[in-house]
Amino acid sequence: MAGDIFIGREHELKALEQFLERAAAGKTQVAFVAGEAGAGKSALVAEFVRRAEAADPKIVAAIGECNAQTGAMDAYLPFRQLLTVLTGAQDEKETGNAVNAANAARLKEFVRVSAQTLLDVGPDLVGIFVPGATLFAKMVTRAATNTKLASMLSERMGKTKKDAVGSTPNPNLDQEKIFQQYAAVLQALSREHTLVLILDDLQWADGASLSLLFYLARQLEASRVLVLGTYRPDDVALGRGGERHPFEPILNELKRYHGEIVVDLGAAQATEGRAFVDALVDAEPNRLDETFRTELFARTEGHPLFTVELLRNLQERGNLAQDADGKWVASPTLNWEELPARVEGVIQERIARLEDNLRETLNIGSVIGNEFAAQVIARVQQVQERELLKNLTRELEKRYRLVLEQGETRIGKQFLTQFRFVHALFQQFLYSPHELHSPPIMKIC
Repeated sequence: MAGDIFIGREHELKALEQFLERAAAGKTQVAFVAGEAGAGKSALVAEFVRRAEAADPKIVAAIGECNAQTGAMDAYLPFRQLLTVLTGAQDEKETGNAVNAANAARLKEFVRVSAQTLLDVGPDLVGIFVPGATLFAKMVTRAATNTKLASMLSERMGKTKKDAVGSTPNPNLDQEKIFQQYAAVLQALSREHTLVLILDDLQWADGASLSLLFYLARQLEASRVLVLGTYRPDDVALGRGGERHPFEPILNELKRYHGEIVVDLGAAQATEGRAFVDALVDAEPNRLDETFRTELFARTEGHPLFTVELLRNLQERGNLAQDADGKWVASPTLNWEELPARVEGVIQERIARLEDNLRETLNIGSVIGNEFAAQVIARVQQVQERELLKNLTRELEKRYRLVLEQGETRIGKQFLTQFRFVHALFQQFLYSPHELHSPPIMKIC
């Protein structure tokens, strides 16, 4: 029931398929999948690629992944990975960037000509985007029977012999020339195939990669290329280094040129969350009633990671078991209070970003419950009501996306502004003791 299965997302898959149809027709497309950690971005993209490959043998896909640790310091990282995979210069053990096994097999045929194309139209990219020594080693057999290829390789290797394999390129190198050659290589490779180029976790992308992304989106107008990026909106909203996130203005510009290009999983979750919960529960035979399903949805709101992990955790702890007919049933002593480790990890990462006063606000709110009144917290924190409302609406709701305003309620002559946690599991996490925070010891009447 809680295994690795793909459920729903038909509307989102249809949107991605439409982008691909236009790309396959020769009109370059750029699109993005947005969603918080665990929202199912990777699963959606993988299912999209699987279906696309099954429908068209001419589709070739590759992934370039941005890195949370190196981030802005690793110039062109996702584009280096993409070109390395497309030209067959990656290590044999590196299969993740091939998307799936079927695509990996397809790439083996594709790279028979792609490396030659790279040398023909993008020779300066060798040593910068593709490790020259690895490429040389993989092509040397063919070069032995191809004098022209051997000559080109030797010449190129001579120019790049000082480059260490896997070294980070200097983003200040003749950028215009680099961009032109990268675009030319993609144009050439897409003449016989439709390329699906996936840029994963763009919230961590370096500035040089973002500039190249914008260049390709604007210059590759008539190629069979779909550039598909994924990103976390909450991370982008936080900015970078105290300033606006460099991806944000680029995304806005691309929207201006290309229209609606973002598939927002957050918006989809708000309308399809309960359907996802029911579909996941019913993926295997069960006798789980409406009470169980309502509680599961109330705690996860259909968040894919939270729902899958909470179900798996209930199974592993024996709160869900299979009866004599092999159907899942709930234990009479069903306990919802223990959070799965992966869920705790996602929540802890979100909470750890907060300043102390904002974390204290949420800690107090968690004592009140999943829904709380701003005026009550203001009294407990001993801060001005206006200041607290600003922190709740501007910071915790719009910037960090941890709470949602629910409107006002009237008690006697006083109006109370109600908020709730974006997920009930956030309230549960904060109310329980963790090293990350000290839960407030207080009684709120």
